[in-house]
Amino acid sequence: MDRQLHAPLGAIISKVKAGVTTMRHARPLALIGIVTIVILAILTGFSALAEPDALVMMSEQMRFTPANLTVQTGDTVEWRNTSGMVHTISADPQLAVQPNHVALPAGAMPFNSGELPPQGRFRYTFDIPGVYRYVCIHHEIAGMVGTVVVKRNAEESLSRLAAYDQETGPIVQATP
Repeated sequence: MDRQLHAPLGAIISKVKAGVTTMRHARPLALIGIVTIVILAILTGFSALAEPDALVMMSEQMRFTPANLTVQTGDTVEWRNTSGMVHTISADPQLAVQPNHVALPAGAMPFNSGELPPQGRFRYTFDIPGVYRYVCIHHEIAGMVGTVVVKRNAEESLSRLAAYDQETGPIVQATP
């Protein structure tokens, strides 16, 4: 009888010991996971953690607020869906009900957020200067259209001016 009691107790003790061993191995794995996340954040420049340069809200009134926005090249705009309905941000004339509601500067590629659920967010970095007109595909007919004007940032403008003179053409700079 005594032997029958000790056998199950021995099995329980060995399982507990196995669990402790597993826990010892879990700590290094958790540390590896944390280190990996930190390395990825550093490599991506913490872009997912950084605040956007500009913010556009999407509301129950089926409007982008602000509807017109001016940013500089390299700026990131974030759209936030604060409504209870699904919205999109689309600068793709092929997806618009009226393609003339969408405009892109020469060289810019169309973009589309896809379905953005309530409380969803979408970010886009503008690298090409010009006028971008976009729509919410679901509410375009209701007037949900927006415009982003992208101007060259001051540093880029100065470097272009330094390298080109209106009268003489390209400037060749001597190296020291």
